Amino acid sequence: MSKLFIVISILFILPALVLADIHGRVLSRKTENPIPYALIKTAHADYITLSDKNGIFLLRSSEIPCRIIISSQGYETREFIVNDPKGNIIYLSIDPIRIQGLNVITEEGTSLKLSSTDVEILTPDNLVQKGTQELILSHPGLILKESSTGEKQLQLFAYEPRHCVCLIDGIKTDNAAGNTVSSIPINMIDHVEVISHNAGSTSGESAIGGIVNIVLKKSLSQYPTHKLVFHAGSWKNYSINYQNNFALGNSAFLCNLYGHKAKNDFSYYNEQEEKTVRRTNNDIIEGSLAFQSRTNLKEYFTSDFSLLYYKANKGIPGQSTDYVWFKDARVRADRIHIKNELHIPFGKNDFTNSLFYQFNKSNYENINDNTSFTYNSTNTTSAFEAQVKLNTKGSILSSISNCGLRYETYKYDDLLHPGNSIGQKNRYLLYISHESAIPMSFFKQEFSLIPSIRADYFVEKDVYLSSHLTLLRLNIQHNLILFR
Repeated sequence: MSKLFIVISILFILPALVLADIHGRVLSRKTENPIPYALIKTAHADYITLSDKNGIFLLRSSEIPCRIIISSQGYETREFIVNDPKGNIIYLSIDPIRIQGLNVITEEGTSLKLSSTDVEILTPDNLVQKGTQELILSHPGLILKESSTGEKQLQLFAYEPRHCVCLIDGIKTDNAAGNTVSSIPINMIDHVEVISHNAGSTSGESAIGGIVNIVLKKSLSQYPTHKLVFHAGSWKNYSINYQNNFALGNSAFLCNLYGHKAKNDFSYYNEQEEKTVRRTNNDIIEGSLAFQSRTNLKEYFTSDFSLLYYKANKGIPGQSTDYVWFKDARVRADRIHIKNELHIPFGKNDFTNSLFYQFNKSNYENINDNTSFTYNSTNTTSAFEAQVKLNTKGSILSSISNCGLRYETYKYDDLLHPGNSIGQKNRYLLYISHESAIPMSFFKQEFSLIPSIRADYFVEKDVYLSSHLTLLRLNIQHNLILFR
């Protein structure tokens, strides 16, 4: 009897020993305010809890990792994979409740960009994707094309890479310099927005194939966190990421350190030469430093600053023909992005002033005994952009107006044949855009007519004019391209 009692006791005590407490907080994706009384449950609904008035919750679980489901009235229902029982911050976007005669506005309701009604969102839920490229390529229409110099460009469906605009937090980056996507660690990405159609009236003449906007995480003052993530895999593939979010005075800071090293050498059988060939020079060492800060200068006045520095050294075993490998080719890349935004709300209006600077330098070197393949060159690009934005939220009409100045430079140095080098080229661009939402009623149906227009003036060169007309009824949308 005593043994039976011990066995029964163990069976009752054992589940309690493996239970884990999951700590987290539920916040609004737009305002970062806590969502009180959200429902949080495990995937099989064996454990259920509610967030408190500060959005904080504690949920029992019998396993880690654990899949949980979060829901709240008026918000989207989201699934989240918990790998760490502490420090989980979960964002919910508004899911409008539609009642006859009442329209609840969405979080994008006053953004009024043409893309806001049909944008696709890619979210790296709790680092399910192990890299930024995997996240980007999870969209069926996105392709990463790599040249023999190791430079990567985004291609959206059948459009050429130069017709797909890559943005970081809404600011255009010069992805022709290559590796723009790879330089951003997955841990710094909040989500990616993809617009798969002509968006020239939003981002200029080069956006006729679509837009990919990488939205970075923002620093949070409410919930300090420290997180260290390490990955190891085959081909001596190692990566480490440390992220720290903390508050100091009226400011919140987010720092991210990332490092990655891999060596993917292998052998394969070449049927043409009927022999086994070893593929080498396929290694990479890369790292980045990312920094975000948000400072409350005055009531509702905020200043956001972000910095991203990236450095890489990569072997490029590219094929010059079907049978010849570049055994010694290397590519080196340096990237830096700096952005500062000042938000000044007044009444129902919001004024934003942003300054952006980027510098890209990539060196391709192929020291080969065969002079036909020997190469050594450097591409250097930079860009500076100043933009002012006015978001007007009227009781009837709403609109967004943008005005900006962009200055770009490009330089090519042929280190083996200086005569082929290209001196620094400069380009100045002025642009202005405007979008409005005009409510209208037709046969008791409510519509919103959204005309948008953008003019790009390349100083001493050309002027491009792009326009869209969008007719929106609830979730039904029709786009009319007037001219571009």
